[in-house]
Amino acid sequence: MMLYIFEVTMGRGVMVEDYVRAWKVGSAIIQKSAGSYGIKLYQKVGQQNKLLNVATWESKTAREIAMESLKRADHATRVLLHRHEDFGKVNVIGEFEDTGWTVNPPEEKAQKKSPKA
Repeated sequence: MMLYIFEVTMGRGVMVEDYVRAWKVGSAIIQKSAGSYGIKLYQKVGQQNKLLNVATWESKTAREIAMESLKRADHATRVLLHRHEDFGKVNVIGEFEDTGWTVNPPEEKAQKKSPKA
């Protein structure tokens, strides 16, 4: 598994909600690609104008094939894919492979954890 991560800093006067709407549209298109396992957006604590995008892919190759295919999409689709870039500065952090290195809480602690409402 591979993670593709980028950070977005909203431009002056840009509402995060406007960015998120555009991001959802583009992300939904990308999720139709083979090898895409989901995309999640995080908001930086204390800096509401900074978001972190984490996309999960089967592999780096799967993402590359999907992105090449989407470059050949019709003009309207390409516009929707890139619309979120109009809202601020995008900084690609990089591509990261899943190492499998994980430390989980003790089982009794995990059982007490309640899901976020």
